[in-house]
Amino acid sequence: MNMHATRAAFGLDSLKMILGIPVLAIRWNDAIALLNRLLAE
Repeated sequence: MNMHATRAAFGLDSLKMILGIPVLAIRWNDAIALLNRLLAE
């Protein structure tokens, strides 16, 4: 079973449902932290 093929088949919305909110929240926080670091330089 190829994970990349599965992801492409399901689409982003289904992937969000599978991963759940906590994973998305962690990614969002990482993105904010990275943005803040870039702005601080």
